Parts: sequence; C-alpha cells; structure tokens
Amino acid sequence: MKHIVKLTNILAICAAFCLAYARTADADETNPPSLDTGIKAESPIPPVSSPPAPTSVFRHLIETVAQELVPLAFFGMIVTIVGLGLYAAHRKNRMLHETIRAMVEKGQPIPPELLNPDKRSHKAGNDMGRGLTLVGLGLGLMIFLYVQNNHNWAVGMIPMLMGIAFLIAWKFRTKQSGQN
Repeated sequence: MKHIVKLTNILAICAAFCLAYARTADADETNPPSLDTGIKAESPIPPVSSPPAPTSVFRHLIETVAQELVPLAFFGMIVTIVGLGLYAAHRKNRMLHETIRAMVEKGQPIPPELLNPDKRSHKAGNDMGRGLTLVGLGLGLMIFLYVQNNHNWAVGMIPMLMGIAFLIAWKFRTKQSGQN
C-alpha cells in the first residue's frame, strides 16, 4: 500500500512540474529569440516554412500530458488516501476479531478493554502527529506560494497555526498525564 501512495505522489509531482514547465515555456514563446543576422540575400526561391522546432513540440506534449495528468493524479490521490484509510480500519477490525476468536477458542476471558477500547488513550500522540503535519503543510504552502510570486502566501498560515494549536494541546496533555 505504501508503494501506491508513493507512486501517486510521484505522478502528482511530475504532473505539477510538467504543467509549470509548460506555462514558463509559453511565456518564452511570446518573445522568441531573433535569428536575423543582418545579411539580406536576394533569393528567387520563396521561403519555405520550416517544421516546428523540437522545443515547441516538446512543450506542447508536456502541456497536453500535464493537462490530462494533473486532474487524474489529484482525484487518484484522493481515492487512494480514502481507500487506504478504509483498508486500515478494516484490517484493524479483522485483527481484533481474530484475537477475540483465538481467546475464545483457548477459553480465556476477554478483557473489556479489548471490546470497548478507550479512544482517548492515544489522543496526545495524535495531537503531536497532527500538529507536526499541519505545521509542515502550512510552511510548505507558504513557501510555495511565495516562490510563485503569489500575494496570497499568508493562506499557509491557516494550517500552520492549526498545527501550532495541536502542538500546544499535546504539550498540555502530556503535562497533565505526567508524561513529561
């Protein structure tokens, strides 16, 4: 499953780079370099149109592929993430049932914690993970938007501040439970 996530991430990154390259290539085509040498030759043969330059064909190919691949990678990543979450929950549930079945077969009593797990016991660790993820996401988004000369770089502050709030909540929970 990890390989599928890595593959969709690589495809999304490649598609984004291809689209960004195609956009910069379009900007370069508006001001093509001049090939005028200053020598004017009188030729009885009319000028023949030359085939398109390989770079413009390559740019067109990249732009076409990127336009098809970016939406596909985006929705594919969403489907993959949701599918992996559902698969993980299913696998955890299946393992729990196998454990209970093995305990019943051996005649051991089933502890009530196994049937009704306390979801708060792992809350502090989840807060730290969520906090670090959101801080990283916010910083990455801010840097990306700033590099793109987008004046909306402050949008990255939203997930970053949410991440800081999760980290503060994690710190308070660990102090309360004595896990300092």
